[in-house]
Amino acid sequence: EHINSVRRELQFLSEAGIVLATGEGVKRYYQANEANTLFPELKALVFKAQVMEERQLLAAVENSGRIFLLVLTGFFVGQPEAQTDVLIVGSLNRSKLRRLLASFEHHFDREIHYTIMTRQEFDYRHSLTDRFLYTILAGPLITIVDKRKPAKT
Repeated sequence: EHINSVRRELQFLSEAGIVLATGEGVKRYYQANEANTLFPELKALVFKAQVMEERQLLAAVENSGRIFLLVLTGFFVGQPEAQTDVLIVGSLNRSKLRRLLASFEHHFDREIHYTIMTRQEFDYRHSLTDRFLYTILAGPLITIVDKRKPAKT
């Protein structure tokens, strides 16, 4: 966008109370005004857009090979400090997946950290109670594909 167009829109949003502006002169900083009555709706709209991007990502990943387990964690569950954002267990074309995730990084405006394991590696690490794997599976996650046998009770 042209810088003057961006400035004009930010000025309009600031005057409407949707964003708060700080700073003087050339350096101005803007943030959403959480006290504005429209804030919950705007936040929901941004969240819905992110969910739509996630769905496209998941459909593309599921079509890139045979997936045994696919979970979202890290950034996708509000924990950006986590070691990985996506855990994929199965056999798939890694270079195709790498290109696919790189294209989605642009949409999310951040790097997507992912981990790929074969089913054999997953089973081995799971049997050892691998700390990395345990942290992922015990923490908050969104399960997309899970073809593991249910645990016997």
